[in-house]
Amino acid sequence: MAFKADKVQHPYYDKHVILSTVIGTKTEQPMLDLPENLTIPHDYKFKFLLYARGFQIYNCKIDKDHVGNWTLATPDAHLINDDETEKFSPHFQVAYHFGLKEPINGGSSTWISILPGDESGVTTRTIATNEAPNDPKKNIPWLLTEATVNYGDHGAFHDITHLLRVKTRNGVAPPNESCGTTYKDGSFYFNAIRLKLSNEGQNKN
Repeated sequence: MAFKADKVQHPYYDKHVILSTVIGTKTEQPMLDLPENLTIPHDYKFKFLLYARGFQIYNCKIDKDHVGNWTLATPDAHLINDDETEKFSPHFQVAYHFGLKEPINGGSSTWISILPGDESGVTTRTIATNEAPNDPKKNIPWLLTEATVNYGDHGAFHDITHLLRVKTRNGVAPPNESCGTTYKDGSFYFNAIRLKLSNEGQNKN
């Protein structure tokens, strides 16, 4: 299954200005103190990490008692290979992250390549979540997700089985009291690191 990047409408994508030619230049697994519920089994192989920057888009829902609540509508984020040597600009963006309107096999959170020649992608569902260790009232949770469908016969995402969202900054919705008063709907900025894992080397027995 292919997922055509040029069919996804996002404001910063322009294949003519992308300088990066590969997804996943950081392939050495970082040392992270992960919560136990976010630990990946040893028979899966770390593949690469990416840096994400974008928005968590929330909708304000008012219930029958006129109480407002925020619900996550979709993420909207771009990813680069290295936040030390690159900038979050169209020149260095290699992938795009968004949510599908219609889930596939229970998953909606999707990552696709935006590099010419790489039409791979992956849709995942969340299987574990943990409060951000660094100020959970401000920073969105750390997540472990697993693939529900992969796109493409080759490319960076075609064999991804799990993704970790860690080192998050910002992105939490404001208090529910502001839903319907200060804000009707809202987009809230966040940063995160994404770790991608594949089943290469997975024990088949």
